[in-house]
Amino acid sequence: MGNKSATKPWLDEELKACVMAYYEMFKLFQEGKELNKTDYRNRILENQLKDRSSSSYEMRMSNISAVMRLLGKPILPGYQPLKNVGGNVTNRLIDIISDVWGTDRKDAVSPVDDFEILNDRVNHIRGNNVAAKPQKNGIPKVVTVPVSRYVRDPKVIAWVLDRPKVSVKPVVSLHHLIQTRNFLF
Repeated sequence: MGNKSATKPWLDEELKACVMAYYEMFKLFQEGKELNKTDYRNRILENQLKDRSSSSYEMRMSNISAVMRLLGKPILPGYQPLKNVGGNVTNRLIDIISDVWGTDRKDAVSPVDDFEILNDRVNHIRGNNVAAKPQKNGIPKVVTVPVSRYVRDPKVIAWVLDRPKVSVKPVVSLHHLIQTRNFLF
């Protein structure tokens, strides 16, 4: 199977091959059809990922799950989202996933009511140094779920967290900033 280099940067073609395999498996899962992840892994390692190991493939699939969650999309069971996906890889995967799934790459920075996804988006924005002062959004939209939560704009949170002399713990309490730092909003 060739020389397996863990330090060799991933090519876009390799990332796309993994995203396509993930997409195909997800469609089978959605349709309730038989799905053999091992067959997919072996086939891709014999073709597009000849210089990659099984563990690097598995890790990349979990990276894809992390980016799917960042985009607010459902993930394929068995590939738990990993933390700390590199910013460069995340951005490349966002582009590839958006092309394959036909979604908008802006989903990675749009407001959301799910706290975990919101946290992922805030970290993504902060990690990419795009936490410019956001436009005034007004009062956050409220959605009704078993509990009520505010739909938060990760651009606002990232910008606020990167402001000097601002201590916000936890992120959930950011709506209190309106009272203490009116000039931000």
